[in-house]
Amino acid sequence: MNRSMRAGLSLFVLLVLGASLGFGAPPGTTGAALGDAKVYSAASANAKAVATLSAGDSFRVLETGAREETVAGRRGRWLRISTPDGIQGWLHGGWAVVSTSYLKLADFPDPSAYGRYIAWAFQKGERVRAVRDFEKVSKGDLGWFYAVDDGDPPVLVVWDKDLDATPWVEALPKDFPRILSGRVYFVYPDTFEPLGEKTLADFPKLAREWREGASSETLFPVGSRVILGEHQAVSKGDPDSKNWGGDMSDYVGTTAVVTGHEGKDPWGRPVVTVDVDEGEYYWRTENMELLERGTGELADSGDGEYGDGAYSYEDYDDEDYALEEAFPVGSRVILGKHRQLDPSDPDSSYWAPEMDDYVGMEAYITEHAGLCPWGEPTALVDVDGGNFYWRLSDMELLEEGPGYWEGEGNPEGEYEDFGEDQAGLIGVGTKVILGRHDDRNGGDNWAPEMDAFVGKQATVTEIIGADSQGFLVVAVKENTWSWRIRNLAVVGRGVAGSYGFQVGDRVILGRHRFVDGNENWNPSMDAFVGMAARITELVGTKGDGSDCFLVRVDVDKGRWVWRVESLTPEK
Repeated sequence: MNRSMRAGLSLFVLLVLGASLGFGAPPGTTGAALGDAKVYSAASANAKAVATLSAGDSFRVLETGAREETVAGRRGRWLRISTPDGIQGWLHGGWAVVSTSYLKLADFPDPSAYGRYIAWAFQKGERVRAVRDFEKVSKGDLGWFYAVDDGDPPVLVVWDKDLDATPWVEALPKDFPRILSGRVYFVYPDTFEPLGEKTLADFPKLAREWREGASSETLFPVGSRVILGEHQAVSKGDPDSKNWGGDMSDYVGTTAVVTGHEGKDPWGRPVVTVDVDEGEYYWRTENMELLERGTGELADSGDGEYGDGAYSYEDYDDEDYALEEAFPVGSRVILGKHRQLDPSDPDSSYWAPEMDDYVGMEAYITEHAGLCPWGEPTALVDVDGGNFYWRLSDMELLEEGPGYWEGEGNPEGEYEDFGEDQAGLIGVGTKVILGRHDDRNGGDNWAPEMDAFVGKQATVTEIIGADSQGFLVVAVKENTWSWRIRNLAVVGRGVAGSYGFQVGDRVILGRHRFVDGNENWNPSMDAFVGMAARITELVGTKGDGSDCFLVRVDVDKGRWVWRVESLTPEK
């Protein structure tokens, strides 16, 4: 999913706007500076300059001078303006483009400046039209503007047609009607234009109409997360028309995953099966609340035997992270017998009989292995050759480790067999948005002077190689600094940090390397290294202990998360 599954670099900041200045109201007269332009305390070039606008800085016009004047060779009227960040004063109109309707992309020096304008000038519900193709969005598609935030892409649009989208739920505003998720697609500011219609969208009404008109397969695909609701009787004189029985009441309000569509019940209501009752009951979709739209497929969770759980970081909470921090890789521990977490479920001990031989032994943690199926952080250790997953909560810490595992030999030599940072789809000529480096592997390779370029568009002129922390850096045409690929966003492709990759791309899977002593790797992933795969989901950095960008792919049925820095495009 595009951000429509995304994560990433803050390209456009949603400004907090003062209602007293009319921001967020219909546009009225707005404008943008054509270049560096001074704002004065009065309508005179001899007055005190209170601020300087840069090219593309936008503003609202509060008052227009009575007559035209020539200043520095430019003809125009004086404008009393107010900017979203609180600047007020007088700007000469010869240094600005001004309109009583919405400004266009062509009025700005770059899409980022236009994005900043959209953030405060557009109202929720503005009618928009796509001006170019962008992934699932086609040129000419109509939709409704909803919001701008600091994600990548930053603009949330509800499109008229069903895009079978699966947006990242964390990216949706809290008040957004989730039932419209399949029509959501995040786009860049240069993807659409306003139509200037007077009527704004009524999103609750759109949601009701969509729920009433679309099929249950469209609204609640298999894999959707929902909250179960109590059925209502279809006919007041027929209690059976509630289609309710057994212990269904025990599940009301429970979060569940849709596992199958079963047509309609005898009263004509679409019904589905869910996971929490193991498919025992048919649940009416009309009484469900959608939390997250599914992809149409269920994730493969294995056969329930030891070692077949999905070791994913995406469900970590603060306690899980704290437990991993208390038992860093390289720690010396005493292995303990796992507790049975659910008294009614012997399998919740997550134990193999062969593990009995190692109980009470000293061991070194060689790798953090994610969560077991019962939500407990696990690790691999040296004494069993990495064959079993041991719960951290059942270990005794003897000596805190350094955060990496050196093994018996030289760790530097071992790392040579692991993955390395790749360039992804970034090469000479690629247009990118520059991002702030993160502090990893002992440094951020950053100079204060680079701050001025963050969020700016640039063109790659050279792949320089790895910096002293082991991250690939590039040179760009617009400045003399070196920029880490992992912190770039490719213009119009993928999301920030995805190395230009997006859903649907074909890649070759690579072995993860250690970053800050963390490789985010499970031995079961070894079998897939070198395979060709298709990206099915952009996960983002959440769940990787070193903030490496993660994706899911098709060949392992989405079971594992793969770092994009270790992927190469399939040729």
